[in-house]
Amino acid sequence: MNLKKVFVLLIKELKLGSKSFIIIWCLIAPFFISIVISLIFGSFFIRTPRLGIYFEGEGEFKSLIHETKSIKTEDYKSLDLLISSVKDGRVDIGIVIPENFEEKLKKGEKVSLKSYVFGESYARNRAIIVVTIGNIIRQISEKEIEINIETENIGEKGLPWRLRVFPLIVMVAIFFGGLFIPATSLIEEKRKKTLDALKVSSLHLNEITLSKWLFGFIVSIFTGILILIINNIFIINPSMLTIFTILGAIMATSLGVILGIYLNDFATLLSFWKIGGIVLFFPVIQYLFPKIPELISKIFPTYYIIKPILEIADKGYITNSIFYIIILIIINLILFIVLNLSLKSKGEYL
Repeated sequence: MNLKKVFVLLIKELKLGSKSFIIIWCLIAPFFISIVISLIFGSFFIRTPRLGIYFEGEGEFKSLIHETKSIKTEDYKSLDLLISSVKDGRVDIGIVIPENFEEKLKKGEKVSLKSYVFGESYARNRAIIVVTIGNIIRQISEKEIEINIETENIGEKGLPWRLRVFPLIVMVAIFFGGLFIPATSLIEEKRKKTLDALKVSSLHLNEITLSKWLFGFIVSIFTGILILIINNIFIINPSMLTIFTILGAIMATSLGVILGIYLNDFATLLSFWKIGGIVLFFPVIQYLFPKIPELISKIFPTYYIIKPILEIADKGYITNSIFYIIILIIINLILFIVLNLSLKSKGEYL
């Protein structure tokens, strides 16, 4: 295999493909869906943490918490209004600051706070709020103070709807470009008979397919990471998110090349997308309808892309990243074996 020839073919794919409707569609679709969903839910997925406070007194804490830029703070005139706001999800956490709160801090006395937590708020947002409050308390007291926080969960528990639909956007971003671009490119080459002309030249079939694989891979990585960036998720754990996006792009692109080898028209490809999409997108359905046992989703390969990305978006970390990475590597190796066997068996008939 000549890598220089692969690079030349890749440049050709980039130049000609950039004018193709399918490329434009693969680039626009994820962002269009992301914008529509963000409009439905009122914001992009990870918002600035929101804190509601009911002050039973006045003091330095009130001014310091409002000066903090890492969270958005709103005051409430009564405890009932605060609880109502938490229940409706307008704030992630509501806390009650009692009278003589700062006096107790400065005297080093034990302090008790009452907090109300919206059940669908992000763990990341709650953590930021708690850390911010702790920093302000230490700033006022100038010493370590024992704080007792009594927490009450309000509203529905579980993943927020904004986060439940996020796997759909991730799947569209990674798989639209990764699957459709190499598949449609190979189908188009066969339809126009240009693939026959390339095969009788000095080019090897592996070089042709690799260039198309790389084109789909580049688009898949680009749209996948860009979706994570515009939804303010990439900043949470960029290294891990990049790894899983790359592994997902490899899966999508390899599947796209395999389909391009076996299919001969766009209608059949779209039919596969409708039927095979159930296999690819079933983990997305499971998050939309949590009553479906998660054990069923583990049967489907895309679960191991969606699950870790969603864990990072919700918690900021992955509990078992090595496990997911190993599973995805095994799946991708199987796809590479199938791809190579497909080229050997169908190569002369493409």
